[in-house]
Amino acid sequence: MTPQLRSRKYLEDRGWTIATVEQLKRFPDKHKPACRACGAQPCVMVRVDLLGFADLIAFNGTNVLLVQSTDATNVSKRWRKIQESDEARKWLNSEAGRNIVVHGWGKRDNRWKVREIWFDESDFDVTRMAKIQPEEELLPF
Repeated sequence: MTPQLRSRKYLEDRGWTIATVEQLKRFPDKHKPACRACGAQPCVMVRVDLLGFADLIAFNGTNVLLVQSTDATNVSKRWRKIQESDEARKWLNSEAGRNIVVHGWGKRDNRWKVREIWFDESDFDVTRMAKIQPEEELLPF
């Protein structure tokens, strides 16, 4: 079972309504020649997330949630990816009741466990400040 399916079940069991928003797109593979018999070009399959980071969208009576689902070893990479996303910042800042969460799935005690990491607006302030590089050296007062 994939992390995305685990997240779906986890949220459904807690009363959320879920839809998959990750798409699978086909592109011609330019590195492989076309078929000699029929001329068909081999394709590459690429997964594309909603807004560049969301696999699932879930809602209940008051909240809408975008979910990035992954295995436990990739949680920090997904966190940084969302933290650097302008779309994620706009999603959280645009309206009350909108949330973003990363689900990291791993086995503990021979059972699948989820580590949920919820975003809030302050998570983006750190990224924005870290990217600012002074153009000239500041003089002490």
